[in-house]
Amino acid sequence: LNIKIKHFDLLQNKRDKFCKKLDQIKADYQSITIDEQYQEVYDSLVNKGNALVENYFRPSMNAKTLSDTINRYLTYLTAAYGDFSGQTSKITGFYRYFLLCSILVLLLSPFILSPIFALVFLLPIFLATRGIKQRSKTGYILSLTVGAAGLITSAMWIKYLFYLILDYATMFQNFITVNAALGQTLCQILIIALPVLGVVLFVLTILFLFRAYKVKDLFVA
Repeated sequence: LNIKIKHFDLLQNKRDKFCKKLDQIKADYQSITIDEQYQEVYDSLVNKGNALVENYFRPSMNAKTLSDTINRYLTYLTAAYGDFSGQTSKITGFYRYFLLCSILVLLLSPFILSPIFALVFLLPIFLATRGIKQRSKTGYILSLTVGAAGLITSAMWIKYLFYLILDYATMFQNFITVNAALGQTLCQILIIALPVLGVVLFVLTILFLFRAYKVKDLFVA
């Protein structure tokens, strides 16, 4: 595949990028032994690669189609390496942080932003949950919207906590006015608990985004 790419003029300036990526993948694969349980997956990758080499490098081939196909194959190779090298356990940690951030965003955002803000994220969270389990790149990208929502929501609560420390009496009066239906006792609990959970959400969101970066290559298109 590397040789074909180097000598296929239609790929133009993408050749160096593809070849560099292939060299890295080759080095990665040389450092591992394929466990018997993954032999079928490995054989499938070899067959896909052979089909790519034999059927796609033709003068009549559309350059974009070929480029997209190579990109997709490289994505499969990179994701499969995660399986072969035992890195897929990282997805479990990533998924747990995603769920925790999602729960806190849905819990905290209605109080500081709007219930509509929380409702908007219900569908992306649902689709991301399914996508992560299927190791879908789309699911992974959708999960990052929760990271953005977590940063926005937590930043608002941290700001609220700052004003609460400065003037508790006024902030409490404003809070109980807006949430009168909850009762004074519950409001006294929530006005402390919610900002603290906002700080927790901020920490969890940072950890989630860090985990997201670590597992980005383990998802496929």
